[in-house]
Amino acid sequence: RLQFHPNNQEICLELGAAPGGWAWVLSLLCKKVITFDRAPLEEEIASRSNVDHHIDDAFSLVPGDYPEVDWIFSDVICTPEKLYNWLLPWLQDKKKRNFCLTIKLKGEDNQKWIEKFRAIPNGNMLHLYHNKHELTFVLIP
Repeated sequence: RLQFHPNNQEICLELGAAPGGWAWVLSLLCKKVITFDRAPLEEEIASRSNVDHHIDDAFSLVPGDYPEVDWIFSDVICTPEKLYNWLLPWLQDKKKRNFCLTIKLKGEDNQKWIEKFRAIPNGNMLHLYHNKHELTFVLIP
């Protein structure tokens, strides 16, 4: 849809990766996929040579942990506020990265956070066909 995706020279970070559907797709496109989830990936995906899975809290990550990352994908289950606050340091980092983040809309305070994501320069907000109560935020600097 964006006519732009990771290539075989790039490294992707994926948050909320289990069971591994997106990790599998990214492993076909990227040089390396670093995944985080509190659950394991399906063995077939975790055993791929370019997938490095960590069973840990994705929200503990900061830009200095993975300076080599070119793309960040997220389908982690959390509030829009938590995702937005996690994203800010990554946007302020001197390395420009590409982002594709699913924003899970739950509760009643969504509009304020949707507007905060919309205010990020050069970002795009998409409501994809299969997204029910979700939006996808994309930033390609």
